[in-house]
Amino acid sequence: MFTGKLEEKIDILYYIDPICPTCWGMEPHMKKFILSYGHLFNIHYKMGGLLPYWEKYSSVLISRPLDIANDWDSKSTDYQMPIDGDLWREDPLDSSYPPSIAFKAIEMQSMEKSVLYLRKIREMVFTKKMNINKWKHLFSAAKEVGCDLEQFKKDYDGKAREIFYQDIEKAKLKGIKIFPTIIMSNDLGHSVNLKGYNTFEILEQELMKIYFKTKKKYYNQEGISLFEKQSSLTTKEFADLKNIGIDDAEAILHRFENNLTLDRKV
Repeated sequence: MFTGKLEEKIDILYYIDPICPTCWGMEPHMKKFILSYGHLFNIHYKMGGLLPYWEKYSSVLISRPLDIANDWDSKSTDYQMPIDGDLWREDPLDSSYPPSIAFKAIEMQSMEKSVLYLRKIREMVFTKKMNINKWKHLFSAAKEVGCDLEQFKKDYDGKAREIFYQDIEKAKLKGIKIFPTIIMSNDLGHSVNLKGYNTFEILEQELMKIYFKTKKKYYNQEGISLFEKQSSLTTKEFADLKNIGIDDAEAILHRFENNLTLDRKV
């Protein structure tokens, strides 16, 4: 008698870009998805290379920094996430390649630290108006996550660039032009492809199509427990993880701040 093979683990290719506002806007949903189902899958972060330089940026129908500034301001409202478009009015980036390569350099040392690093450089660019093309910011973030700084610089100038360009080439071969793009696949060869902004509910629904015995994992939502394994949370992220509204989340976070339990960064 033969029985079908049950898939043991899901692989997720997560194509993003460090300066993609939609990728950042989807973070509350991705955090909840990872906390709920991360025990079932391996996630691999792939850099997209959204902005090589201004001459090519017309390919995504945006040709001036002011256009991006207005787009970011609009997306901040749409996603209820802090996204400050003034960066593009005051100190516009000319590429997303440097932070992407820096992420790959950290990833070569530690997957865990690379995720922390990605969070820090995203906070820099979206909430603090910091131009993360500049080496001083990339280096500062690397120092904060506790990586080997000498090795970081060596890999940034060498191997990490090769790995980054491999990500771009593989994305082209897969026809990926929209960020974020999520490709979930199982051991049986089944896969689903999600493009652009997707909610937790959609991520959950699509996962269940290829992992038939999906079981959600409990995570502690009480008090400030959500911050125990998170370096930081936006109000929207906190609200989604606790399954409450933005106003309620804001009130709770204010109480924690007033009690000196939490610090507000921005």
